[in-house]
Amino acid sequence: MGRERMKGVSTMQRDGRIYFYAYVGGKRLYCGEGKQGKELAEARRSEYLSRRYKSRQSKVGIVIDEFPINTFKQLHARYFTDPDVMASPGYERKCHLLAHLVSYFKDRPLSQFERDDQSALERTGGLRLRSSGEIDMEIKLLRTMFRHALKSKKINPQVLPGEFVTLDEYPARPLISGHDFEKIVEQADVNFKDVLICGFESAMRSAEITNLKVAHVHLNVKHISGDTLDYIELPKSMTKGKVKRLIPVSARLKEVLVRRMQGKTGDDFVFTNGNGKNYGRSTHVTTLMQSCCARAKIPYGDKIFQRRGRAGRGRFPQSAAYPNDTVGRDGVL
Repeated sequence: MGRERMKGVSTMQRDGRIYFYAYVGGKRLYCGEGKQGKELAEARRSEYLSRRYKSRQSKVGIVIDEFPINTFKQLHARYFTDPDVMASPGYERKCHLLAHLVSYFKDRPLSQFERDDQSALERTGGLRLRSSGEIDMEIKLLRTMFRHALKSKKINPQVLPGEFVTLDEYPARPLISGHDFEKIVEQADVNFKDVLICGFESAMRSAEITNLKVAHVHLNVKHISGDTLDYIELPKSMTKGKVKRLIPVSARLKEVLVRRMQGKTGDDFVFTNGNGKNYGRSTHVTTLMQSCCARAKIPYGDKIFQRRGRAGRGRFPQSAAYPNDTVGRDGVL
């Protein structure tokens, strides 16, 4: 056996046998004897030199350390355990969309998410029909997870798919008229009718309506200007944009709120069902709205009864006598 050996590998000869050692981290590690011992000593020394070289490159910004996320399982595990993501609106909906992504992609390497792989999602709906909108939301969630990991430098930029394919076959959202709204209200029960009126008059979202408490409603408030104010104050925790929002109360909505709040205290929900309980999940409101639209023979659109007022209703006039510290420059927060 030749005596040639790499730097950092030493030997000791005893009774005709040669024993090999590798210097790793300032220590002399025994690796064995003979040819096998030599190969192991050189491998250990090479691994140590490689790690030290990468560490030095990383410190001076030449290269980035090896990426910790390489599979889809690691990707969604990191995204859905991020505290900011968990506290964001729509987290529950994202978990629902993730279920189908996991059933299809499982623990696939991140390099296998190109156009053809994404298009196969449309054919994996199982026994139920999958809408194009649901598929697009899953693809958009996939794109969000990739970009979230890329922003944190947890994935190799080269594994990012060239494009994220969406179908974009959304039907035009119908704009409900006041006449159509009254037809829908006629089909609702006495409790859900008040929810619809609140949505139409205030442009609040369904979750904001079902979680509205007595403490959020301010009626007959005397302002320093002498005006009497009626408004709803939604805290940051209830709004989609995580900012406080003030909503004016119309005469029709005020009548509903006054009736609904009778005998209730600050922490009680304003709107409850026939059993006196909170409506809970926003999907319950969606189901009720769909059935009312079907009976009224009006096409159902996503959040149809809320979007009517988002552009025109739900805003304070510029001259409204509301405190300057709570009303934005455009008259609304």
